[in-house]
Amino acid sequence: MKMRINRAQEFVIGGFIPDHTASIRSSLVTIAAGIWSTSPECEMDCAATRRLVYKTLKPLVTDKCPFVNLPQIGRARWGEILDAEKMKKCVWVRPKLVAVIEFLEWTEGDRLRHSKFVALRDDKAPLDVVKEA
Repeated sequence: MKMRINRAQEFVIGGFIPDHTASIRSSLVTIAAGIWSTSPECEMDCAATRRLVYKTLKPLVTDKCPFVNLPQIGRARWGEILDAEKMKKCVWVRPKLVAVIEFLEWTEGDRLRHSKFVALRDDKAPLDVVKEA
């Protein structure tokens, strides 16, 4: 049997891209999350989870982008980057929430490959979130 082993760690949520489809108006499609040195993107799967996270993030909305390394430039070998054009779609939030994100690996460009939102954590302070070895 062949199995893929994913890694996981906590990230601080710094923004999101809202879902503008007709059926789900109070939800989000993508979160922008990071640690104190990077900002990977992670897509969320379940509509119920997206609505719950959206409701939790809504009071934290701010005009200021919390990431110091955005917009990203160039191209990523795997996946998309959060460039200036994509940033126009983002809604920024104060970095107060911690999310567990599962992923396959870190790329050479310090981006996550095959990332997946797992859950929010309320037992960890955002300032304690750093890149795990």
